[in-house]
Amino acid sequence: MMHLRCNFPAENQGRRLRRAAGCCLWLASLACLLPTTALAEQIELREDAVAARYFQVTQQVEISGKLFTPALGDKKTMPMPFSATASFGFEERRLPGPGRDARALRALRSYDKAQVESHVGTQVSYLRMRSFIQQIVAQGEREGLLLYSPQTPLTYSELELLRSPGDALAVTGLLPLEKVEVGETWEPADWAVQMLAGLEAVEKGEMSCKFESLTDGIAHISFTGAARGAGLGAPVDLQFTGLFKFDVAQHFIKHVELAQIDKRSAGAIAPGLDVQAKITVDRSLLTTPQRLTEDMVKQLPLEPKPVDLLLTISVPDWGIRFYHDRNWHVWQQTAKSGILRLMDKGVLISQCQLHPLPSAEPGKHLPEQQFQDEIRKVLGKSFGKILSAEKLDTKDDRFIYRVVVAGEAEATYQWVYYLVAGPDGRQVSFVFVIEPKYLEAIDGRDLNLIMSVEFPPPSENKSPTPAAP
Repeated sequence: MMHLRCNFPAENQGRRLRRAAGCCLWLASLACLLPTTALAEQIELREDAVAARYFQVTQQVEISGKLFTPALGDKKTMPMPFSATASFGFEERRLPGPGRDARALRALRSYDKAQVESHVGTQVSYLRMRSFIQQIVAQGEREGLLLYSPQTPLTYSELELLRSPGDALAVTGLLPLEKVEVGETWEPADWAVQMLAGLEAVEKGEMSCKFESLTDGIAHISFTGAARGAGLGAPVDLQFTGLFKFDVAQHFIKHVELAQIDKRSAGAIAPGLDVQAKITVDRSLLTTPQRLTEDMVKQLPLEPKPVDLLLTISVPDWGIRFYHDRNWHVWQQTAKSGILRLMDKGVLISQCQLHPLPSAEPGKHLPEQQFQDEIRKVLGKSFGKILSAEKLDTKDDRFIYRVVVAGEAEATYQWVYYLVAGPDGRQVSFVFVIEPKYLEAIDGRDLNLIMSVEFPPPSENKSPTPAAP
């Protein structure tokens, strides 16, 4: 067999190597001009608030840990075992918001389930939302979701029930503003962290999100973070660990899992907590909603009316009902008395205590002088002098009598007493305790509460919408 060998001069071989190198560089340059189909795909993770879509939402919340009773004077707080299980179910329609950032998030909801069972020590309590409430608006705010009913005022307890952690609308604030690819991380805006935490003020807040994977059209996003700040005037520390699943084709969050560690000090309004919460949310598109309609959406104002944000307290055993703004917090309620506290910008401004009084004959009430004598008796050594005493013009058949009392020199408080009686003889007393330095801050909010007192017929169980102030 013959073997043929070609021998090239050394200079020709070097020329060929240089040509080959030049060809490789040209191919590499050409490759940069070709479509980057092999690169990671960027995905838009944005939920459309304009599309007329309805969702069925279920949410489960499990909380366990310790509860600390509010501080009273120099007394120490007492830890007590605490656990709670809450369940929610509602139809939801996303809506455009009235502003930017947090205020761009808004939804109309109709709940068919909203209930919680809680255990504090050996005591068990149950709470659920009144069944006749048909609509709830959830409006994003930096301090947390603003929740209200455009049909009738919520009770304080209902509002606290609906303010559950891990709400999917708040989680929506964690979505990235730009397209992202698998493996990419981002930090949500500070307003989104504060809204998810539901804090009035944030000293420090941080959150990191990561696009973990894309499987069968579902984006898996993890997030971790922490927030330190104040809630109801008390220090709060929160830690978050969670994930949510985003349907890329349908553009919505379909599942949320959140583990939250909540540590907050006892304050003038709420007990302290050292608890862990586990939250699960599932959302699915509805073909035919059963509880919400487009007419409801069209009739809904972009912003709530002031009357929509009032809360109501109804005490059937006393035969009274009244309304108050959201700065008043129910601190205690028993069969014989109730206590509300007014918090303004994290500062305790006033306390209101109310008591039922024995009914008088129809058209009558406790005599004014006897009411004053009772005030002197109750205040004892703290009583200084009566600054004013007057009957208020109600423009209806209620009787309202106000007495303002200054304390002795060592007593720095001012007391404002009200006697309120209905035409059928039902009557109740209110007393507002105010430090003189906060007299300007209360700004007539005691009078607004008193003027809203109603004496509904015993057969009336629902709370109607109050007249606009």
